[in-house]
Amino acid sequence: MLYKRTILVLIFLLITYLSYGQRETENWYFGKLANINFANGKPVVINDSEMHAPKGSTTISDKNGNLLFYTQGIFVFNKYHYGIPNGGKLGSDVEVLQSCIVIPNPENENLYYLFTLKGITNNPLADHVGPGLYFSIVDLSQNKGLGAVFKKNTLVNDLVSVKLAAVHAKDGKNFWVLTYGKEDSASTNFNTFYAYKVDKNGVNRTPVISQLPIETLENNGSLKISPNGEYIAMSNNSTAYLGKFDSETGKITSTEIINVFEDFTPSRPFPTTHGIEFSRDSKYLYAESINSNNQENIIFQFKTDDLDDRQVVNVTDNIDVYSNGNYMQLASDGNIYMTTSRNEIEGGHYLSQINPPKTSDKTLANFNENYVDLQNGRSILGLPNFVQSYFRTRILTEKGCINNNIIFEVDTYAKITAAEWDLGDGTTSSEISPEHIYTSTGQYKITATITINNRQITVNKNINIYSLPQVNNNQKIVQCDLDNNGTDIFNLTTISNDLTSLGNRLEIYYYENYADYLSDNPIADPENYTNIRTSTNHLCKNF
Repeated sequence: MLYKRTILVLIFLLITYLSYGQRETENWYFGKLANINFANGKPVVINDSEMHAPKGSTTISDKNGNLLFYTQGIFVFNKYHYGIPNGGKLGSDVEVLQSCIVIPNPENENLYYLFTLKGITNNPLADHVGPGLYFSIVDLSQNKGLGAVFKKNTLVNDLVSVKLAAVHAKDGKNFWVLTYGKEDSASTNFNTFYAYKVDKNGVNRTPVISQLPIETLENNGSLKISPNGEYIAMSNNSTAYLGKFDSETGKITSTEIINVFEDFTPSRPFPTTHGIEFSRDSKYLYAESINSNNQENIIFQFKTDDLDDRQVVNVTDNIDVYSNGNYMQLASDGNIYMTTSRNEIEGGHYLSQINPPKTSDKTLANFNENYVDLQNGRSILGLPNFVQSYFRTRILTEKGCINNNIIFEVDTYAKITAAEWDLGDGTTSSEISPEHIYTSTGQYKITATITINNRQITVNKNINIYSLPQVNNNQKIVQCDLDNNGTDIFNLTTISNDLTSLGNRLEIYYYENYADYLSDNPIADPENYTNIRTSTNHLCKNF
């Protein structure tokens, strides 16, 4: 005879229901006379660019979001859209996808290191230098504050081309510049990453070298580093990779192949995977695949800690089978923007948007096709290249309930030494991570001004405070004791819909007793809970 066991579940419910990053990335100049601004937390078209960039470009703004300069890697334009002294014929060319990136000197706000990549040798605008990675220094103290270039086209590495990315180092002050190419001049294939440290003394031209276990036949596509500095991702024609990056040493410690090539037909003259990008929280990776057999453009979402967790974000069938694909770039609003060009000649009138999950209750990104109308500008095959860790800074708190303690935190790339918070209801705090209890429901605008590296950064976010849900007490789970030993394994989450009408939409914590609740000691694994007492008031017969 089997005994029926009843367990009384004691529960307590906790619910966690416009954050802008650093303003150096606020202005974007790219494509054919295209530019947008994120000052208001969403992309606004400006239409004042003087640049034609078929592929790569970079833009840098000051800590207040004011434009400083922009370039496609060949000519540098100042904030008034004129060329700066000695800012022409830099070491790059228009056929490089990630042609350039700007790195600030950590201790001199007037000095910027402009890295440029050159991939071909027959460009008359840059025929004075060979292929490779170069850097020039832009000094904004010159030319009445508009800047000038000096120490121009210093060769860093002549074995690399096409791919270029950057992130803050582990110390949160210095930078790593990462590129990809051949192991040596005798190599015909590609398998080597080169990481260069930039600090207050300038560019260290002795690289940290990492290698892929398998050589690639081509060097196409793009290279990205996650905002938290822990991962790298690379698209490369018929392959794509995710790797672990050590932002303290500059080493890539492991790599995995990303599966984006279902039903892949390889006969194409252009890269089959092109756009690749991380979400701002670095939890997700997005990559596109062009299926030339059925002319589909598929955007995949991967979890960075589990590449087998792959979901389809969007499938588009209105592409040219011979297009180069779309380039992706994360923005300060936490969304990813994509070009919509079919080729270098046509250009695209729009940017599409990937909206990654930003709260714990969402697991798949939204896709908004043709989200930004570029008006007179055109997106072509690239977007501005930025230091990726600039996008990391954000308020983590999502939402909460009235009369519950809420903890506020900012995630960023360096140690926070001071903070000033406005919690939206008249409450302020100078704690690094304050706690607060709201007594009224509604939406509150949270503002945090943090200090890192002796400079202030302000971020904002709107959070919603909700009423506590109605909870149905004394709910029971009843199941048979198959071995009559007095204990069994229960899945407490099966009664979530009985506890409250909001059910699985809530984050529910389970406690064995009230004392555990007071000491904040929830049941660690509610889906595999072993009971601590048995009720034998009812019998369960085995026929």
